[in-house]
Amino acid sequence: MMREAGCAVVMEFSNFIYFITIGNIGVEEHYVYVLGCIAGSMIIYFFAKPLILKIVNLKLYRLLSYLISSLIIMLSVFIISFLIEDLNRLLIPIMKVTVQSISFLGMFLAIGILIQQFIRGQSS
Repeated sequence: MMREAGCAVVMEFSNFIYFITIGNIGVEEHYVYVLGCIAGSMIIYFFAKPLILKIVNLKLYRLLSYLISSLIIMLSVFIISFLIEDLNRLLIPIMKVTVQSISFLGMFLAIGILIQQFIRGQSS
């Protein structure tokens, strides 16, 4: 049931794209995707900015460094997989392992911080 609803949304979106490209507006499909990416990037930027300011104000520097290092790792793996032709076909499995590794790093950091807080609480 949910799959049919998802397909209906995709069909409606593709019909909308087709209407824009073929209809009276006359914009090519490529430009619609570019404008969609720009709009999505702007929305993400305006939602991320207050979140990052809140993280800095709360002095959660470990979280911020974890987020930025994770982003750099994922971007590096993505770029390397496109530069090396043999890895290009393995992009999805490589990204899956990368995301799993980053999540394990986050869990270990969180557990380490909790243990550190517990030890500080016991010694006070």
